[in-house]
Amino acid sequence: MNNENKWNRILDKLMHSMMFGSLCSTDELRQAVDRAIGQIVNPAKVKEKIIDQLKTQIVDLERFIEFLQGKTFSPMCILNKKKIR
Repeated sequence: MNNENKWNRILDKLMHSMMFGSLCSTDELRQAVDRAIGQIVNPAKVKEKIIDQLKTQIVDLERFIEFLQGKTFSPMCILNKKKIR
């Protein structure tokens, strides 16, 4: 469900409450709005954290590949030096 539908559902619920005279208290209304905002904002925060973690993993993998590429030549050099002696 997209964000617009969530907001529409909340507004419909509030309008329905007002029509039947069972309007929520200020605290209940504030909690409902906070929950709705949380449902919208939290997925964006989670997505941002996942993207940051993936970026970090990519950088780590690139460094590891560079390390491996540097090491692939080192053992050969060591073996060549041992054969020469």
